[in-house]
Amino acid sequence: GNRSPYWVDSTKYMKYMPLKKCVEVICQNGGFPILAHPYHYHCTDEEVLKLINDFKTFTEDCPAGIEVYYSKYDDKRRKELLEIAKVMELYPSAASDRHSEKESFVRGDEILLQKMKNQFCFSKIKSILMALTCTQSLLIMN
Repeated sequence: GNRSPYWVDSTKYMKYMPLKKCVEVICQNGGFPILAHPYHYHCTDEEVLKLINDFKTFTEDCPAGIEVYYSKYDDKRRKELLEIAKVMELYPSAASDRHSEKESFVRGDEILLQKMKNQFCFSKIKSILMALTCTQSLLIMN
């Protein structure tokens, strides 16, 4: 973590992939993209809403989520993000990492986790059925 004496700030040495490309790669490989702690990037509220909106646009064909339960968010911010997640049809998620022993894990709603898993499985099954339907259509046409 960033409190280790050996930690190196990767932003000085790496160029990050654009959000759209990152989401595409995750979705194309069967992943479930989640926008992590959107209010942690030192942006204005308007910039954060644009980021969330762009993320939603890029995940149109893929189930996706947004981190709502983050240790640095107060109840007001969590409620705000829950409402955004609901309106934008993004699954709320919880942080599962920490950077020091003093930091606690943040837990979200276990039911939300199960819903995310179910949606992900449904999405995979739907993709397989669509592929089979396309294959059957091609066979019938030939």
